[in-house]
Amino acid sequence: MAERSEPISFRLPAPYAKELMQRAADQGESVGEHARRIVIDSLTDAATQELREELGELRKLVTAVREDFATAVVALLTQKSPYSREDAEAWVKKTFFR
Repeated sequence: MAERSEPISFRLPAPYAKELMQRAADQGESVGEHARRIVIDSLTDAATQELREELGELRKLVTAVREDFATAVVALLTQKSPYSREDAEAWVKKTFFR
């Protein structure tokens, strides 16, 4: 016996609707079939979800490393150059956090 399905409807802004229609036509599907496939693929693609979660963790790690690096550069500039702490922080901000 086929699994019961539920009707779902939603609106898309015109540019996205146009893109959806084009992609459906390219795949030889109706817009509804194509939208359904996109939603199901998105909901069931565990690998993609895992990659998204890992990417989020990597972004956090990169941010932390950049902040630690900036702190180290400020410390070096204030100890080994004529920069004041404020000038060093401003230079680091301008140079590394554009």
